[in-house]
Amino acid sequence: MAHSLSLRALVLVPVMVVGLSACSPAAETAAPTATPTTSIAPTLGPDVISLAGVRAVRFGQTRDELSDEPGLSEGPGGCGEHIVGVTEVSPVFTDEDAGEKLVLLWANPPLHTPENVAVGTAMDVVKSTYPQATPLTAPTGTYRFDGLLVSKGEFGFLFLHDGKHVQKLIAGYTTYLEQLFAEGFGAC
Repeated sequence: MAHSLSLRALVLVPVMVVGLSACSPAAETAAPTATPTTSIAPTLGPDVISLAGVRAVRFGQTRDELSDEPGLSEGPGGCGEHIVGVTEVSPVFTDEDAGEKLVLLWANPPLHTPENVAVGTAMDVVKSTYPQATPLTAPTGTYRFDGLLVSKGEFGFLFLHDGKHVQKLIAGYTTYLEQLFAEGFGAC
């Protein structure tokens, strides 16, 4: 299906257990690992994850295209995959007729949006930076974070938060961000 995450894609998404991902460096500490940011001036550079992707990696590229250059490698502890040279992201692919394509990237510090929002940024800064963002409420009785979805056309950012700080940053196709939030996070 062109617009649904495959079971395999959900398996590649880091595990969310009591608000922490077992597959990311952020799981090693309970506190956010990035210093909260107050600047909202856009920046460019190797640590920026944008609505197009990160570094030379672009949303919509196929697994085959990424396997050649820059390459894919197994994540820490056999948990998902990482892009060679950009270990701060965990890619999520979906099955398509033309091959598995990159639809989401989970981003860890030091990666941040062009507006300097990252894991650890205070939510009041995020809300003032993205006043058009849509708040998303996690289902009652779950151990999931609430979200803030920033959509710009077919792409967006999903900020999962504890009400005070960003805990997870995911970028990609808006359709898949919405589906990920609605259906939950797969197991590693």
